[in-house]
Amino acid sequence: MSDPKVLIIDDNSSDRALALRELKRLFPQLQYIEIIDENSFAQALEQDNFNIVITDYQLGWTTGLDILYRIKKQKPRCPIIMFTGTGSEEIAVSAMKAGLDDYVIKSPQHYIRLAAAVRSVWQRSQQHQALEEFKQSYYRFFERIPLGLYRLNPDGEIIEANSTLVKMLGYEQHEDIQGQSIFEYHLQPEAYLLWQQQLNGKEAVAEYEGQIKSLKGELIWVRHNAISVSDTQGNLTCYEGAVADITANKQAELERVELLNRERKAKEEAETVNRIKDEFLATLSHELRTPLNAVIGWVQLLRGGKMSEAQTTKAIDVIDRNAKAQNQLIDDLLDRTLAKVFYGIVKNYFYF
Repeated sequence: MSDPKVLIIDDNSSDRALALRELKRLFPQLQYIEIIDENSFAQALEQDNFNIVITDYQLGWTTGLDILYRIKKQKPRCPIIMFTGTGSEEIAVSAMKAGLDDYVIKSPQHYIRLAAAVRSVWQRSQQHQALEEFKQSYYRFFERIPLGLYRLNPDGEIIEANSTLVKMLGYEQHEDIQGQSIFEYHLQPEAYLLWQQQLNGKEAVAEYEGQIKSLKGELIWVRHNAISVSDTQGNLTCYEGAVADITANKQAELERVELLNRERKAKEEAETVNRIKDEFLATLSHELRTPLNAVIGWVQLLRGGKMSEAQTTKAIDVIDRNAKAQNQLIDDLLDRTLAKVFYGIVKNYFYF
């Protein structure tokens, strides 16, 4: 704990010196400003370079109560100790009501008491400052974290919520969300309530995923993490939890599934096309080879020169018939191929 910066207000130089001597025993690095008149006091208020005030009551230019009022107006949390021998019980009570932290009678045996009083109020001031810093740190965390944080009463009604959750549910002000039942925003409230009931009696985090519908009608995928809080008797007091917006993750997951389905379908179509192509080529090969085989066979017989006139005539007829069949088959194949090519050209022209 650092040493205080003391404003010591007393127009008696001996009293100031005795008080400072005792204070320096407790606070070797004590920083102080001595105030002896209105000008030095006004200057100290303007500079605002102190965090504890020790003041006499009866001053040549004002009173300790006036000092108290003026300092508390500017620095409400600044500790003030009145160290005086001219006060009264009535003055002490009035000063305490106005925010005085301690009242010490000015006498030789009370100088040590003054140092102890300064140490006490300084410790309380430091503790209070640490608590305020913690509260501010907690508030910044609570408000700025990109998660919807909340506290619910045992009935599921919102006691406290941060700005992220307020906006997520479609509200503008924190006050508008107070008392709302969070399960009403879930598209499957029964499933959410069942999950919430599973938290009862447990001090462990549980997870739930589902969709909520905001006040503006937006559908949002969320992931809940929550914990039930019980008192010392084991009675449920509240739920504390966090809500994460996972809509983008869900959309990415759905897109990934759709992409996989498209790839699977494309693969199946490619396999089907390949199978049909193989079947077509096999059929085409058979259709083309059948007349060719007949032509080649009869040509070889004719070249042998051992056929009769009737057989020769038959051979020529068979060759002619199969040659024409082959020609017709090729024409049909070319016609179908050209038709497909033309269809592809037209389709590309009109649709792309």
